[in-house]
Amino acid sequence: VIIHPQLEGQNWKDSTLFQEFTKKKQGIIQYDFHGEEKTAAYVYYPDFELYLAASVVTEKEIDDFVQNTIITSIIIGLVAIVILLVLMYFLTADRIYSFLRKLEISNKRLSSAREALKQSEERFQKLFDSTGDDIFVTDANENIIEVNQSVCNNLGYTRDELLSMKMSEIKTTKFAGKVAENRENIYKIGLYTFESEHVSKDGLV
Repeated sequence: VIIHPQLEGQNWKDSTLFQEFTKKKQGIIQYDFHGEEKTAAYVYYPDFELYLAASVVTEKEIDDFVQNTIITSIIIGLVAIVILLVLMYFLTADRIYSFLRKLEISNKRLSSAREALKQSEERFQKLFDSTGDDIFVTDANENIIEVNQSVCNNLGYTRDELLSMKMSEIKTTKFAGKVAENRENIYKIGLYTFESEHVSKDGLV
């Protein structure tokens, strides 16, 4: 949320309301917001990748409309449009420039953060692959989700082949049935050392 009286800076990309906005490029929707029924008109500006929305409390707006005549509403609306157009004429350019400047600064910071993350990942990957110990990373269902180069060298499988397997598939018959038990001990204790046997692609234990 770039500009808002109370919600500026919040991220709504995963909210149900924002998903409703993104179904169309413009429109009018009604929704419940903190116990109040609101009506919002919105339009998408692709050049700036922005949604501009104006919302009102539905009940209050209906009451005000009933209390005022249609003619008065039209006059007020026309005056408001003229004032808004004048203000937009004088202010839009400065606001857009300021926004684009902030966006440029944010992009530079994001680029620096990405580069730092990339370098960190590369250092970790070098460390991960240079160790002589076999390292397996698995999920809660015993699927292998990452291995280092030492595993591939020792077992003769490619990384892609191993990432399609479960830990029990590379164990000898003697130890395949103990995988679940060993994992349960790791979960309970936090750290657990045990003996095991792996079978390489060519059948070597």
